[in-house]
Amino acid sequence: MIPVSLLWIAEAVNGKVVTSDDAAGKTVEICEVSTDTRTISPGDLFVALKGVRNDGHEFLTLAIESGAAAVIAEESHPMVGSLGASPPVPLILVEDTLHALGALARAVRRELGLLAVVGITGSTGKTCTKDFLVSILKRRFEVAYPPGSYNNEVGLPLTVLSADLDTEVLVAEMGARTSGDIDRLADILDPDFGVITNVGVVHIGEFKSQENVANAKGELARYLEESDCLVLNQDDEWSSTMAEWTRARVVTFGKKEGSDYRGREIKVGGAGYPEFILEWEAGDFTIGLPVIGRHNVENALAAAACACEVGVGADDIVSGLEGSEISKWRLEVLEAPKGYTVINDVYNSNPRSVRAALAALKDLAGAERTIAVLGDMAELGSISVEAHREVGASLPGLGVDLLIAVGTRAEETARSAIEAGMNGGKVFFLEDLEDVTEKLRVLLRPGDVVLVKGSRFLGLERVTKGLIAGPQDAEEGF
Repeated sequence: MIPVSLLWIAEAVNGKVVTSDDAAGKTVEICEVSTDTRTISPGDLFVALKGVRNDGHEFLTLAIESGAAAVIAEESHPMVGSLGASPPVPLILVEDTLHALGALARAVRRELGLLAVVGITGSTGKTCTKDFLVSILKRRFEVAYPPGSYNNEVGLPLTVLSADLDTEVLVAEMGARTSGDIDRLADILDPDFGVITNVGVVHIGEFKSQENVANAKGELARYLEESDCLVLNQDDEWSSTMAEWTRARVVTFGKKEGSDYRGREIKVGGAGYPEFILEWEAGDFTIGLPVIGRHNVENALAAAACACEVGVGADDIVSGLEGSEISKWRLEVLEAPKGYTVINDVYNSNPRSVRAALAALKDLAGAERTIAVLGDMAELGSISVEAHREVGASLPGLGVDLLIAVGTRAEETARSAIEAGMNGGKVFFLEDLEDVTEKLRVLLRPGDVVLVKGSRFLGLERVTKGLIAGPQDAEEGF
């Protein structure tokens, strides 16, 4: 966070300062901006957001006791009045704290002398692309970026506000659940580089059609100006349309001939890690990725294309990709004490990401037995039944030896797998996570590879934790 005065913040968020001393015109040493009292540190600016489960205003006293230097709160909230006319720390009172958080980030973004600002959106691959890109950029620049998937109206402003005067490049993720979300985030971020990874059926329950999803992701393309750069996936059917929507200069990545940044000769080694040749005007470069899943070649190409356009050279691109670390819960390969391997991919789930994870399971396992724990895929609307059945039907062809379907929707996955030829004795449908863990502890043997994959609401990381903690001795097998 850059050093600013309370009056500057108040003007940025259209609020008013209430303080018991003459601090209003002074520069405040704000360490960070926080919306969570569980992680607040002395010197932070606390923004009291009203969420579905919690209202930050109910924790104002705790925030102050934890060392908050100032607080942004809603003037009409009754908890503000409880602090009295002379609050212990300065208050900046606003009409809507969520809007104020975005407005503050927008104002700070315009104050920063950044060399480049990158916005990444797409149905899948945003976080992995961000991870690859940041690994590359950090070899040359001071970079501000989000931990994990800070891609909404709270996470993106917090990403912007994490930048300071030393920051040279800012990288942010941009998610969308409704039309207009990307527009609002772009107005805060004001990117000059945009990356659209792909267009799929994620959140199609809200958007109703893939065309609407494309229009939502395409808001980033429409936002960019002539002096900006848009990075598009040449292999995605919507990219040619998005190229027509933008005024920005377009560069492409993909496996197709003609891509500006092309990946070719893709192969997967015995340990499941993909290798490929990155081809662009600078030459051909052989790259080995440190994360399983051949679909990650696509994410790596997107990152390489963007990094090169920002101004990073070939050597740093290669070393950045090969030395990258991917955010947790995305195809994490974990070794369990009993000698089997767990692929932990529980951040979210949709048809495209499930297919990619199953391919990674097959590549990693080789000749070993494969077990798929597949949970519900959420927010698919009218295509939910069909999507779950398509996943189930694909399992015999991928050589999956055992399926445990978890959740109400995943029953269709189990039923479809049996109809496609999978042995019914090796297909289980369970709804309780403890039952899933116990079933796996009985069935797993040393050398097995198990994929745990499902939408976030299921909390399947608890299954992974139970398996890695150490299974009981099994007396049965299959």
